[in-house]
Amino acid sequence: MESRYFIQTISHATGEKSPMLFVRATGLPDTLANEWKLERRAVTRSHMTLRQELLAIALFYDFAAEHRIDLRATFASGKGLSSVSIAMLQEACWINRNRAAISGGSETAVTDRVHKFRIDTIRKFCTWLLNRELECCNVRKPVSSRRTALVIYHAARHEKQMRAFSTESHRRRSLNDEQIAYLLDVTAPQSECNPFQRRFRLRNYLIILILFHFGLRRGELLLLMTADVDYRARNPCIAVRRLPDSNIDRRDDVAVKTRERRMPLSDSVAYLIRIYIRTERARLPRATKTPFLFLGADGTPLGTDGFQNIFEVLRRRVPILAGLSGHLLRHTWADGMRAKAEQCVKDGTITRELAGLTINFLGGWTPQSSMSVRYSQAWIESLANDFHLDIMAKNEQRLREVAAAASVFGSGTS
Repeated sequence: MESRYFIQTISHATGEKSPMLFVRATGLPDTLANEWKLERRAVTRSHMTLRQELLAIALFYDFAAEHRIDLRATFASGKGLSSVSIAMLQEACWINRNRAAISGGSETAVTDRVHKFRIDTIRKFCTWLLNRELECCNVRKPVSSRRTALVIYHAARHEKQMRAFSTESHRRRSLNDEQIAYLLDVTAPQSECNPFQRRFRLRNYLIILILFHFGLRRGELLLLMTADVDYRARNPCIAVRRLPDSNIDRRDDVAVKTRERRMPLSDSVAYLIRIYIRTERARLPRATKTPFLFLGADGTPLGTDGFQNIFEVLRRRVPILAGLSGHLLRHTWADGMRAKAEQCVKDGTITRELAGLTINFLGGWTPQSSMSVRYSQAWIESLANDFHLDIMAKNEQRLREVAAAASVFGSGTS
C-alpha cells in the first residue's frame, strides 16, 4: 500500500539540504513533523538521518490513519496513545511496506535494527508532542497543575512502553589481521586476483585505503574533491570539509555528517592519489568539468550505488570478505586507533583524556562524543577477554592439579 505521505529534499540558497514531509493528497508540508525535524536538525544530524526519521513518522501517520486515530486530538488531550495502540504500532513497524507494495501486497519483515530505529524515532516524536502540551500548562492554576501531572505521567509511559531492543546475535566486528591483509592484496591494482575492471582498479584501491587508514564515512569519501588532497606539499594531507554554501553538489544521497578535519597523508598514498588523478581519472569523459575526486564510468561523481557495488563485488568474489562493507572498515579503523591510543597511554606518552580527544577528532566526532567507544566495542571485548584469561592463567597450575585429581577420583569410583 502506498504511503499517504512522501519526502522531498529541499536545497536551500545556502547549499544546505533538508528533507521535508509532504501530504500526498494535497502536496502540502506536514507542519508538526517538519517542525520536529527542524529541532532535530539543530543537534547536527545529517539530512540522510533526518530523512530516515521522517520515513518512520510517515509510517506512524499511516498507522494512525488505518486505525482511525486522530493524532492531534489524542496528544492534545495530554494522554497520547493507549497501551493497546502502542502494542499494535510495534507490530506494524515490523512490516516492510516498500517490499509489500512491490510484491503486490505480500508482507515481509524488516530487520530488527530497522524496527528499533522506527520505534525509537516514533517514541521521540510522541514525547515531543506531549512536551509541547506540557509547555502550555500553568502550574499556578489547580486545573493546569492536574493536567501537568497527567501529561508527565503519559510522557513517562510512552518512554517505558515504546521500547524496542535489538535482538541480533552478532555484533558488528572489525576485520581481523588475515582479512585486512587479504583485502589489501586482492584490491592492489597489479593483483592477478583483482575482481575489478582495469580502468577502475586504482580508484577502488584508493577508496579502500582511505576508508581503512582514515575511517571516513561514505558521504565524506564521496564528497572529497581533488583540491581536498594536497599531495604537492612537503607534508601531504587530506581534508574533510563541510561546505554549506556550496552549490556544486546536488546529490541527495550523500552528506558530510559532522566535523571538518585535516589529516596527514603518507608519501606513498599521496603518490598513488596523484597517479590516479593524472591517469585513470583524467581518461574519464567530462573529468575536467567536476571537482570531485572519485568519479563513475561516465565521468560524473561516484554515488552511493557505485560505492556499494565495490563491496558487493568483493563480498561475492572473495569468500573471506563475506561481511565486508564501507562502514565495517570504519569500525576496523576505530579498533586500530583505540589499540594504538591505549598503547600510548600505557607507555605514558599521552593521557587517557587526550587519547579520547584525539580519536574523536580523527573520527569527526565532537570532543564530548562517546561514539569512539561504541565503535571500538569489538576491541574492548577482546581486551576484556584477554584480561579474563590472564587472571585465570594465574591459577592454571592449581586447576590442572585439581582436574587431574578429579579424573583419578572419577575413574576409581566408576
